[in-house]
Amino acid sequence: MLVRRSTRIALAVAAALFAAGSLSSTAAKAEAMAESLTLPEAEVTAIRQVFKTATDALVAGDWKVWSDFWTKDAVLMPPNHPSIVGLEKLRKFVQADLSALKDFKQSDWTFEGRGDLAIVTTGMEWIFKDGKSKTGKQIVVMVKDAGGVWRAQRVIYNLNGVS
Repeated sequence: MLVRRSTRIALAVAAALFAAGSLSSTAAKAEAMAESLTLPEAEVTAIRQVFKTATDALVAGDWKVWSDFWTKDAVLMPPNHPSIVGLEKLRKFVQADLSALKDFKQSDWTFEGRGDLAIVTTGMEWIFKDGKSKTGKQIVVMVKDAGGVWRAQRVIYNLNGVS
């Protein structure tokens, strides 16, 4: 019995030491990966400009310019709604849902990615012409097309206070 208990303790200590070594190795890998996902400042600036152009067009009701923000196979995942697939369906949904928009503000930006792929997160506030507003958060998957233009491919968002 004493031998078995000693063996179990030794195995537990060995497992703990192995796990600690694995965790520090995993942490180092995660840190290296995070560094490799840092977008160059020029790409961040380009993405911010694309967002500004798209949100200005959305508020102005300029659907042609707004449509240029998206890939043709874009997917929008709004809260409490099935995913909307395809640019034309997406435009119809947004026109119906946000046609009374007066302003669209974004905050708390984060940017990660590499090459032709970027993940952007923001806080957001929709301000409507009647003075009401909605706040929330979004995650936007951006891809850079062959012409070097960043476009939204997938967007998921939630709204605060909506269940």
